[in-house]
Amino acid sequence: MSSIDTGRPFAGLVLMGVALLASTCGPASAGDTTMQRGRYLTQAGNCVACHTAEKGVNKGAAMAGGRVLETPFGTLYSTNITPDLETGIGKYSFGQFDRAMRKGVAADGHNLYPAMPYPSYARMTAVDMHALYAYLMLGVAPVRQANKPSEMHWPFSMRWGLSLWNWAFLDTTPFTRDPKKDPVWNRGAYLVRSLGHCGACHTPRGLAFQEKATSDAGPKGRYFLAGETVKHWRALSLRGLWTVEDTVRFLKTGKNRFAAASGNMPEVVLHSTQHLKDEDLRAIATYLKALPPGENKLPLPAVPRKAVAGALPEKLTAAGAAWAMGSSALAVTARTVVAYPRSFHPWPATQP
Repeated sequence: MSSIDTGRPFAGLVLMGVALLASTCGPASAGDTTMQRGRYLTQAGNCVACHTAEKGVNKGAAMAGGRVLETPFGTLYSTNITPDLETGIGKYSFGQFDRAMRKGVAADGHNLYPAMPYPSYARMTAVDMHALYAYLMLGVAPVRQANKPSEMHWPFSMRWGLSLWNWAFLDTTPFTRDPKKDPVWNRGAYLVRSLGHCGACHTPRGLAFQEKATSDAGPKGRYFLAGETVKHWRALSLRGLWTVEDTVRFLKTGKNRFAAASGNMPEVVLHSTQHLKDEDLRAIATYLKALPPGENKLPLPAVPRKAVAGALPEKLTAAGAAWAMGSSALAVTARTVVAYPRSFHPWPATQP
């Protein structure tokens, strides 16, 4: 079946609207189509990792939701973002989708918990948001899977309080280029602050569990990406990170001469950063390298690791995603995994 099913409701309107916007705003890069661009944006945003259940009836159904998200305030379950008309986002207009992504408000008006990183997605450009919407509506297979209710502790179970949280902490100002910086730095800043939502894990949190900063600008900018503890893992500082080449290597393969990915980071590489274009990886690395030391930062390793004698096994198979720690770190997924330099497998296709 074609990746664009024009029999779906609103399909023609979605394509017409996105094409019009793209013609006025310009493409992300030469040769990109709207659907290719939208798919790429889902990879940059790592949508599949959070919105795909690890177990259950539809285990492995990309974007169908149901993944368990443990928080200090209770348990959340990611939602179905396939275009299913009953259980997914198939009935969302672009306006409703845009509001959910930028303001954390679902189509029916209820507030989303900021475990969904809408404070970062609020920085996205309009043309990127339209391309992402088009791909999720037309390039992803609809899956009938009801969303599971959250299990938050009182009083955090009362969502009206999120309106106050948004009023106090949410900045919906889209990303603006810094004219004093070059295009590479600006591209990296955009990806890190918006789609990459790096600050969601790597920026310290305040008393209300808000990110202390959402960019490196302003008086609070010293906290941005300075490091935080997430699920008992230390998401270390990304400020002044290694050399550009070392950071690109880490994002592409999950390891470099200083460190190997651990905690939640192997999933980020598996589903997201290994699929980014080399120029985007270099832009991210350039931006991170340019950040000055932060406030109370948790530094990453800066001394090259010692080599471990002995050959690595060529292949490993296991369930789940994990790492054999140390300098011989290997990604282990539900499929065959090949050691470095190709540590991870291609991103699964989601077209119907």
